[in-house]
This record gives sequence, structure tokens and C-alpha cells, in this order.
Amino acid sequence: QTKLLLTALLSVAILGKRLGRMQWLALLLLFVGVVVVQLSGKDTKAEASVEVSPAAHFNGVVAALVGAGLSSFAGVYFEVILKGDMAVSLWTRNIQLCISTVPASLLTVYTNDGVHVAEHGLLGGFHGLVWGVVLLQSFGGLIVASCMKYA
Repeated sequence: QTKLLLTALLSVAILGKRLGRMQWLALLLLFVGVVVVQLSGKDTKAEASVEVSPAAHFNGVVAALVGAGLSSFAGVYFEVILKGDMAVSLWTRNIQLCISTVPASLLTVYTNDGVHVAEHGLLGGFHGLVWGVVLLQSFGGLIVASCMKYA
């Protein structure tokens, strides 16, 4: 639940939003409540059977904090883009971001599944159900974009 607090902090820092004392108190109480519930739900038997080194624990905490921070920043930055004066449309910006990820995605595909891709093609293994999921996800993305634009 660190993401919730980080998003609030970044909204204040980047967007200039002002949160009242009651809002900060509500965020803090929500955070503390979630932490208490998470800590009280630990299973001591499972915990005793698994040894986690301090370094692995530290790496996990850092990874979770970095993930929460990046996710929070992405959400706040997206709000900046939507509310700001855009010289470039949101569709153009999305296409630019998409194009910049294509080389890394192709490198990952060919590194991990190069043999399968060589034998069956890039879309080998795609059948009706997979295409249904792809279309459903695409449609969901368009709905989210419409909601962000018109809501």
C-alpha cells in the first residue's frame, strides 16, 4: 500500500494538489490498517519452514518500493499529460511509446523463444481463445482511454 502514499505525495509535489489534514490522516490510517492486517495474517508454520536471507528480504523490499514508486509516478505523470496543454495528441504519444518498446520486445521474444518463433512464426500457437483475449484486452484499453478522455 506504499503506492497509495507515494501517489499522494507525488500529486502534491508534481501536480500542486493540496490535501487537508483529514485527508492526510485518512491516508495514514488506511496505510496503517493495511499494514496491521498484512502482519496479523502471517502463517507462522509456513514462515518457520522457509528461510529468507536478510539480503533477499532487503532486495524484496527495495523491489516493492521501486515498483510502487514507478507505478505512482506513471499515474501522476499520466494525469499531467491529460490535464496539460498537449502539443502532441495522446494517440500520437501512445504510438511513440509503443514504437519505442518494439525493439526490446522483439529482442526478448527472440532471446527466450527464438527456436519456437523460427519453427512456427511469430504468432505460432495463437488460436481462437488467444485471439479472443487479445481483442478483449484491446477493447478494454479503448474503453479506459474513452473514460479518461470523456469522464
